[in-house]
Amino acid sequence: MIQSGSQLALDGSSAALLILITYFCQAAPPEGEERAQCILLLYIARMMETLDAPPSSLTQLQQSLHRAFASYPETYEGLHVYLANWFDLLDNVDGLTELFHAKLPECLHHAHEDVPEGAQLLDRRSYLGVYVRRARLAFEMLLDSERLQLAAICAAWRSGAPQGLADEWHAHSQARAYKQWCKSARRGDYEAAKNELHAFFDLTLPGCDQELHQHALLNLAQFYVDTQGYVAARTTLDEAILLARTVGDTECMRACDELLQKLAYLDPEPTVANEWLLTQRETDTQLACGAYAPLTLWKANLHREQGKPLLEIVQALADAAWASRSRTKKPGTDWEPRPSIERSAACPSAVLARTWLQLGVPSLAEAYVQHIERLGQSTPSWRDLQLSAAETKAFAETEKGAYDAAIHALVKPSVIELLRTLRQFNTWQTAIWQVLYTRARRQRHVTTLNRLAELCPDLREWSEVHAPNKTSALQQLDDARKILAAKQPYQTLDALMQSIATAEQQHLYPVQRSGVALLAEIMTTSFSIADQALSPTLAEIMPQALADANPERRAYTENVYAKTLLASRDTERARYWLTKAEQDFASTENYSEQAACLYMHARIAQHLGDIAARDTLSQAYTQVRARELDAATSLAEDPALACLHTLVEAVRRRVTD
Repeated sequence: MIQSGSQLALDGSSAALLILITYFCQAAPPEGEERAQCILLLYIARMMETLDAPPSSLTQLQQSLHRAFASYPETYEGLHVYLANWFDLLDNVDGLTELFHAKLPECLHHAHEDVPEGAQLLDRRSYLGVYVRRARLAFEMLLDSERLQLAAICAAWRSGAPQGLADEWHAHSQARAYKQWCKSARRGDYEAAKNELHAFFDLTLPGCDQELHQHALLNLAQFYVDTQGYVAARTTLDEAILLARTVGDTECMRACDELLQKLAYLDPEPTVANEWLLTQRETDTQLACGAYAPLTLWKANLHREQGKPLLEIVQALADAAWASRSRTKKPGTDWEPRPSIERSAACPSAVLARTWLQLGVPSLAEAYVQHIERLGQSTPSWRDLQLSAAETKAFAETEKGAYDAAIHALVKPSVIELLRTLRQFNTWQTAIWQVLYTRARRQRHVTTLNRLAELCPDLREWSEVHAPNKTSALQQLDDARKILAAKQPYQTLDALMQSIATAEQQHLYPVQRSGVALLAEIMTTSFSIADQALSPTLAEIMPQALADANPERRAYTENVYAKTLLASRDTERARYWLTKAEQDFASTENYSEQAACLYMHARIAQHLGDIAARDTLSQAYTQVRARELDAATSLAEDPALACLHTLVEAVRRRVTD
């Protein structure tokens, strides 16, 4: 692969993609196979977006084309011969020159030129036109030695042999400093990483006339941001901005601006107002230049973690991705996706998957996770996205009580292979402890909870947000439950209403429904107004609560509904909903609540004279109560924790060595 300053890598698969584009533009479709042109265009778009893994050889590409054009044999035969002929020419630089200097320009529409009959020329600013122009620019920027290497890479790709990389630069001292910098950062040796970072930028880049000290300062500022040294980051960034302005480095100034915006979000006590930003904040004009920039997604994910309204985050990502061709800017059939210059560097699916799970719509979250999984191992830049998808899948399985499936989603070999840095490892490790924490919290396994607090002190519920200087809706709801357990219903209302209001403000609808269910329980058991608890309080949330994918939340609402029905003298329906609640609590291994449902059900059966049901329920209650006491009083931690701790330590050694 040849990487140039135009942010486009040239290799065998990219050359094949350009050849397919020339065929699409200049080859007339066979009679009766006009629809094959649409399929070819879609195939080209998927290759450009790396939705499928790039073919490793010409043979693999031809096999893929054979599957895609199985219904259009003449078109496939034309593509097969066309690709083979072109790769015969790409064995030398003359063939590459013919492709980039002669064939590709013929695909672009230029004013005052004769248009060949049957040709489908590309507009220079169209989706394909921009890609072709960037490919030509990337080729123009290659040195003669790099063009020779690209010819060799194309020849190797044609035969399926491993493609080599340019190794001239690896002999330089700067390359050694760069590798040591990456290794130190990966291992978490931040002092060594800072020293190597200085050494890397103190050396002059091969072929450059000036030293790039402003980039050294910018990278050092980013390093301080990553290690939460915000004061040092601002000082270093000031120097980088001053030097970038002095030498007129606009690209460095744009990067400084993005880092300034990150600091404005991360620094809890910013010392300088936001007016000192170098450029304006994102506008419609900037969004039109490229959707889903890394900064846009970083902000969206940070807003999600800080408790900003979730639907506003979804809408912001939609506005960044879609634009109307008309001047009205109203949603309609004329909307089209915005072009993006950084598709391979950022993808919204990971943010949207977690956001829709917090909104309580797991089906949409699953669709976004599957989109990330379909990306496969196409490029290394997808590693963070795939890791986030694995965490989201584990989150969803844990919510349902499928703890083994959640652990499997995190420890399967394809996920462990994604872990290349200490940052990725820490994220992955926390996700594993989160599964065990949720299970131990539901079981009330005190020993395991204490051990997990030692391993990861910052563990919290996955659906909980941690906005700075604010109490989350879920924490407020837990506080309300503790106050109610202390037999203080009037004092409960204050924390409960705050929880409901916060959850509504943040669009945490599952947490909001749990708060309303707790309010109905207080109205029934403490204020004796069961009729008002049934309608309208519970009636408003029951359809959505029963559709909740989390059995624990669903069971709690069913339990409250049963208590309300029992207070209204509807014992038969109350028994039905108690049974449903007991089954849902059992699926999450929540022994305490399951035992409470069985005990209440047994009391109702005794009151109705159903002795057989009472004995069965009493026996089940005794068994569940025994499991609850064992979990609460056991001095041994969960056996799964010991096994996973061994695995985590082995992975840590692999990542850091």
